[in-house]
Amino acid sequence: MNMSINKSLGQILCVVHDIGKIYFPEELYEPGNLHEKFGKEFLSSWGIDSSISTICEIHGEWHN
Repeated sequence: MNMSINKSLGQILCVVHDIGKIYFPEELYEPGNLHEKFGKEFLSSWGIDSSISTICEIHGEWHN
């Protein structure tokens, strides 16, 4: 994967990538991925650009 991220965008993504755990706090202590889709939907509902909200949904995926 070839990605180019500027420092400011990287900082924002670090802050919001797990925002869905607000509604699924059990995932703070146990494995789970319900927070990923909800995080994307939550940020999208606030008009956050998809380049940021999509990270919530895909940050747990592994690519070889």
